[in-house]
Amino acid sequence: MISSRWNGCTTLVCYLAIVIGLGCCQTVYADGKVYPGKAYKVPPSIPHQTALISFRNGLETLVVQSNFKGPGEEFGWIVPVPAVPTNLEAVSPGFLKTLNTALGPSITANTHASHPSALALLCLVLLWSCVSLLSKSKSNRRVLHLFLLIVGVGAIVIGILMPALSRTRQLAGSSIVIEGTHIHAQQRVDQYDVTVIEADTAEALNQWLSANQYMELEAQDRGVVDQYIQEQWVFVAARLHHEGEGIAYPHPLSITFVTKAPIYPMRLTGTLESAVYVDLFVVSDSAQICEPLEVEVRDRLTFQENVPTRYDETLSGFVGDHFSHRLGHPLANRYFWDGCVVSRLCGIVAPDDMQQDFKPLQTQFNPLQKHYYSFSAAQNRSVGFGVGGLILSLIVGTFAIRSRLPQDQIVGLNTVLKLFVVSLMIAVGVGGACYLSVSKTETETIGLRKAMMKLHHARYLEHVGLIVASEQGHFEGYNVDQIDVAIQLFLQEYNPSVKFQREDSPGNYTLELSDHGVILKLYDEEGFYQTFMLTDHQGTL
Repeated sequence: MISSRWNGCTTLVCYLAIVIGLGCCQTVYADGKVYPGKAYKVPPSIPHQTALISFRNGLETLVVQSNFKGPGEEFGWIVPVPAVPTNLEAVSPGFLKTLNTALGPSITANTHASHPSALALLCLVLLWSCVSLLSKSKSNRRVLHLFLLIVGVGAIVIGILMPALSRTRQLAGSSIVIEGTHIHAQQRVDQYDVTVIEADTAEALNQWLSANQYMELEAQDRGVVDQYIQEQWVFVAARLHHEGEGIAYPHPLSITFVTKAPIYPMRLTGTLESAVYVDLFVVSDSAQICEPLEVEVRDRLTFQENVPTRYDETLSGFVGDHFSHRLGHPLANRYFWDGCVVSRLCGIVAPDDMQQDFKPLQTQFNPLQKHYYSFSAAQNRSVGFGVGGLILSLIVGTFAIRSRLPQDQIVGLNTVLKLFVVSLMIAVGVGGACYLSVSKTETETIGLRKAMMKLHHARYLEHVGLIVASEQGHFEGYNVDQIDVAIQLFLQEYNPSVKFQREDSPGNYTLELSDHGVILKLYDEEGFYQTFMLTDHQGTL
């Protein structure tokens, strides 16, 4: 009897080891791919603002971007600031997009690779459980146990080797002057005609806006504008040009001004009387918090000259001291410095919370990076845990029932059905608890676009070739815009479902004219880029 129980316990331990081993294989397989796409949070489908505050030694640079929708070709944008700006400039559209992916929370987006092995193991356990409970022959049960153990060990070996095998494949016009207003500066900033204006009253500012073809202030805006005027704030009026109707994504605007502490103007936004999603990056010498936003990322960044990239080369950039954050965008040096602390603050802000401007406060530095699952990943994870719970319940239950019976006695079908029902209930409970226990968010994935790699090969190997380019002598005599058209035609034909943009954002490209010729730059999700010379200084390959 002792020997029989010992053999039963030994077999039970072996099965549990196989289940745990297969679970480990699932994790390895999900991460063991070459150049995995990097997932990032997608803001909710409401108006949202993405901004960067870079604050150091009493000087703040505010980089802000909003989304606009409406008819017409011109939109006016009013940004109140506490002091006359010392610098105004447009920022490339890809910079804030790169911050979103490079300095984001940890995301689990793909876990579905584990299901086949788990389901296969479940089938084996179901077969084993039925035979163990319904077969009278002890020898048949031993043969089945040996067979299932061999299959389980083989599954672990394949699960361990699979990732390793897969790696082998794989200027501004003048404005009309209105009494009661003072113009501090006017200039053309990329898409914008920008005016820095100081007003005596909200009515004076409204008259200036109307006379200069801006939309007039709403009734609810005037009270807030009067508050700013009493506090001796000035207003940056930026008119951007937008063709057609739809969501406009203008270039972010960078405004530098003197201030005692970092501040983010929100009171005018609050007059919209609708919730707004705010994604705010604060860069300073210390960690920052800001109610009602929540901290999603807090890390200290160190500048390094040689940062390994996916391009098999090293480039300069910023690296997180505590988490795997890396930032190589060409504009990063303007707003980040060696040893700076970045705090990413996010949240849906209700109108009542926008009655005051946001004033980030210094706090103790504690590294933080939130972790999220995509909804599909959370579902897949819960299914995996549920299946695991079902398997364990069947194994333990089968051994518990079998150990109480004589070797040659079988159990009734009712007992078997009860075991399956109880195990299924446990599996549903485990899976449901697993799904509810994790933070979930909508995600998108950006990786190194295969079409861009194919474009690279088409340029250098010439066995695929750009159709338009080859017909026209490989870009001979092409200017930058004509080359861009040729590239877009090729990319649309290669992958019509993916829209590529000529901007310095993750997964996209830029074309630049240098002293040596036209240069193509491909950007990854961290802002690092790889360069290719498309033409020489004479415009030919």
